[in-house]
Amino acid sequence: MTCLPSIIQSAVLKVYCVMPPHLKNEKLPAETKTSSLYFDESILFILIFALALTGGLSLWSAQLGVHNGVAVAVLSIGISSFLAKISWRYLVPATYKLKSLVAALLVFFLSLALFLPGSFYTYGDKDPGVYVLHGLSIAKTGDVLIDDVFAAQGDGLLEMTYPGMGFRFPGFWFEEAGDASQILPQFFHFLPATFATAFDLGGLKALLHFNSLIAALSVTVGFLALRRVFSPTVAWVGAALLATNMIQVWQAKYPTTEMLAQLFLLSASLSAIVAFDLRQKFFAGLAGFFTSIIFLVRPDGFLLLIPAAFLAAWLYGVIRLKTFARWLAVGLLIPLPLVFYQAHFRNSRYATTVEVPSLQLFFALFVVLTLCAFGLYRRPNIGDSLIAKTHFFWRDDAPTTLMKNALYFLVIATGIFFAVRFMLLGEHYSYFGRTFDERNLYRLSLFVSLPVLIFACFGLFLLIASWQWQRWLLFAPGLLTLPVYLYQARVSPRLMWWVRRYAPTALPVILFLAAVGLSWFLCHKDRFQKLSQVAGVLAVAAILAMQLSQSLPLREHREMDGAYSLGSDIQKITPGQEPALLWDPVKKGDIFDSSRNLSSVLWLAFDRPGHVFSKEVTLDLLSDFGSAYHDRTVYFVSKSEDLPEGSSEALTYIGTVEGTIDYWEESIHNRPQKAKHRSEELFIWWLNETAPPS
Repeated sequence: MTCLPSIIQSAVLKVYCVMPPHLKNEKLPAETKTSSLYFDESILFILIFALALTGGLSLWSAQLGVHNGVAVAVLSIGISSFLAKISWRYLVPATYKLKSLVAALLVFFLSLALFLPGSFYTYGDKDPGVYVLHGLSIAKTGDVLIDDVFAAQGDGLLEMTYPGMGFRFPGFWFEEAGDASQILPQFFHFLPATFATAFDLGGLKALLHFNSLIAALSVTVGFLALRRVFSPTVAWVGAALLATNMIQVWQAKYPTTEMLAQLFLLSASLSAIVAFDLRQKFFAGLAGFFTSIIFLVRPDGFLLLIPAAFLAAWLYGVIRLKTFARWLAVGLLIPLPLVFYQAHFRNSRYATTVEVPSLQLFFALFVVLTLCAFGLYRRPNIGDSLIAKTHFFWRDDAPTTLMKNALYFLVIATGIFFAVRFMLLGEHYSYFGRTFDERNLYRLSLFVSLPVLIFACFGLFLLIASWQWQRWLLFAPGLLTLPVYLYQARVSPRLMWWVRRYAPTALPVILFLAAVGLSWFLCHKDRFQKLSQVAGVLAVAAILAMQLSQSLPLREHREMDGAYSLGSDIQKITPGQEPALLWDPVKKGDIFDSSRNLSSVLWLAFDRPGHVFSKEVTLDLLSDFGSAYHDRTVYFVSKSEDLPEGSSEALTYIGTVEGTIDYWEESIHNRPQKAKHRSEELFIWWLNETAPPS
């Protein structure tokens, strides 16, 4: 009886016989293979390096309390221009081709048209609000820490009235337990510091559209990577699939770290491809640099450091590309001091919460890899022996038929496991409660569709059959992390929030593999050529039409639009001597509660510090605050026009503020498809014992 992998291998081989040249394990066509960089590739490398440098300098200067966006930008442009001049003169001169440049610009601007306008998310309910508000704070003060003068003045009153481990507002913690003088925002600070620089350079609009620009750059980098390892056909299809996907459009408008991580990962892959394609060690260093930066942006970036470190050890000790290995290692190591300082010292509480590996574990891994590389270097026969012993699985630069069969089986078995996991293992729970992780593959298909997943599997089979290991530099990171997130996403199961896990690494890989599968039909050459091409065009058109039907409604949507204008209206009717706001308790279970979410907005965007009561408001409690803050003008913000019992003597009515906040619907089981609106009506009262309004 013929085994399943052999049947697959036989089928794939038949497909391989009629495979277009750009998918075979042959030299790439002349139009995609060059002895130098394309001009558009060179420009993008400079831009992305300048962006990474800008973010790093922004973060470092904010850590020192001296952030200035203009100074950061000038320094970053100067360093990047100097390095670009050196690289063009001494390393790799760029080849100017108008057709290539126009194609890259067209991809960028078409993507940007889908991603704009961005969302100015000034609402303290989730991560994006924290990132934006923290960015505004850094722009105002120049410091990553926030001086909480209101809390410090209260002589422990705020600590007494708000339970928990130094919790101030959602996403904003006391830096030290028991110390209410300074606030340290919860997340890694690379993105907020970069937001601050964008704000200093271009105001609110620059901050508003920053992520949209990043996402468009990311699509363009993906286009260039696919063009270099495949062909323009694959590149155009891959870029179109990525730019029109609902997840990509949503995250492009959403001010979180996913798009920045995606950009740096695709840039690292393109750098590595260029390094080996052109035999230029400098780009190996650049690949390491971009990979390490991801860990500075997001805590799960450490997942990419490990395979990068093993790649460096393999290059050094096994295939004897020692110079490439050294440059890759140096690129990885340059950002690491700042990376580890952020993760294990400045953000240790957050890093511990999300289970970032300890410094000791990283050090142990470094020692092991160093010893392995050194041992293989000093004893080359060991590496040769290891290679010789694997001849059943690997010959020359490609796996044997046995190894390919094993990979086909692994792909199929993994897909089947995640498809039927809910039947095998049942429901999954974590500290989030019910996670729905057992249905992660199905939930992902709601956004990338079943046809795309099928074409992606076909593309992966073609990738294995036409083995060219440089291509795996583009696909391996996503393929390695996809099973991790499919098994446990470690995020709230609300779908528009849940999809962010797949945006940085998995989403581009799935869509790019689907582009490879679709391009087989588009570039098919045999007696059925016309029929195959028509089928391919129809398939691409149908998928793009389906994706646009999902993503276009998002184009004009601005998540949490209205929150900023509501905060502005509150600011206008709360003048006085260093005005501050007291907010009534949060309604239990209401994640949209205005006290919970607008308090940090008024504090950081409109200079109205304050406090959210955690218990019933009484006359005695108001009197305590009136005594503690008698030299300030203090207001009480309530969601009801009815005052707490007995408190009317302490308060004077000022006015009412009304507004509407827009948000995209959330769902657990079905793909969210429309915007919703929440009406807010807030009543403002002056605390009589405090300084009068002016």
